[in-house]
Amino acid sequence: MEKTKRARKANFSTEEIRVLLEEMQMEYATLCSSLSVTITRDSETEIWQRIIEKVNSCGVSLRTTHEVEEKWRALKGSVLNKKREEKKTGEPGEGPAPAPVPLEDILLIIGEKSNLFSGVTGE
Repeated sequence: MEKTKRARKANFSTEEIRVLLEEMQMEYATLCSSLSVTITRDSETEIWQRIIEKVNSCGVSLRTTHEVEEKWRALKGSVLNKKREEKKTGEPGEGPAPAPVPLEDILLIIGEKSNLFSGVTGE
């Protein structure tokens, strides 16, 4: 019995990441606002569909909603981890050089003063 190899999609290109960041910059307040009662699940899905269409228009590979959302989470997570490490040590992290992440672009999107860096403070 032969096993068939599953075709692997190409990694996100620099162009796809740039388009994703541009679109997230425009839609971040709408998609990531935890206190918004005006956005419904349908309108959120519609926004993600527009973002995916623009990412797919780059022509590298057809991306699904899950893939694009996961890429956004991974980009955001790597920036948050890098900022936490810098805050902890006072200098950029050590070790092998990771793939370049558009740090400044993502920080502009989520905001330098975001509670994602330190958590929510209680009173």
